[in-house]
Amino acid sequence: VTKAATTTYRVAYSPATTVTFRFRLTASRVNGIVWVGRTVNVSIIGTGFYNKPTIKSNEVRTSAVVIHDYGNQLVVRVSVLPGSVLGWHVFTVTLANGQSCQVKYLVKVRLTASRVNGIVWVGRTVNVSIIGTGFYNKPTITSNQAGTKVVVVHDHGDELVVRVSLRRGSSQGKYQFTITLGNGSSCKVRYLVK
Repeated sequence: VTKAATTTYRVAYSPATTVTFRFRLTASRVNGIVWVGRTVNVSIIGTGFYNKPTIKSNEVRTSAVVIHDYGNQLVVRVSVLPGSVLGWHVFTVTLANGQSCQVKYLVKVRLTASRVNGIVWVGRTVNVSIIGTGFYNKPTITSNQAGTKVVVVHDHGDELVVRVSLRRGSSQGKYQFTITLGNGSSCKVRYLVK
């Protein structure tokens, strides 16, 4: 800083002055839902983001990487491994200078059933596998064929092992299992009866 001093216009110098610019790092919300077993992009809305901060989740089976930084919005690629806990979790956004803030985000699971491995036989009890995503807490399974009894033996998250009993005299052909979670979500998958 300099100034012209007195009427002689001689320059006087002040000692060096440190000027600190402060901004507030905030994260107000996450736009988008994170799905178990998938990689998705979500946005974190806030203020004070710069130089692609690091993002860490309190859910250990989740990874998050900033792919775009717009200053007040971060676009984050999030991957959640199967078996992760559903519900609300927390991202911690950390700048290079150590300043950080937190924001909640939601982890859901998409229920799908892609195929049945195995054949159901009339008059027998057999185990078959249902392959899909989002199975948890041993969902209930029903069949659209009367006289079919289905019980989940093992739940591996992306595979259900089910014991199927079909009474004698039942019809052969293609039928459908309906898989229903405790929260009411459901999906259908076809299976073969011989």
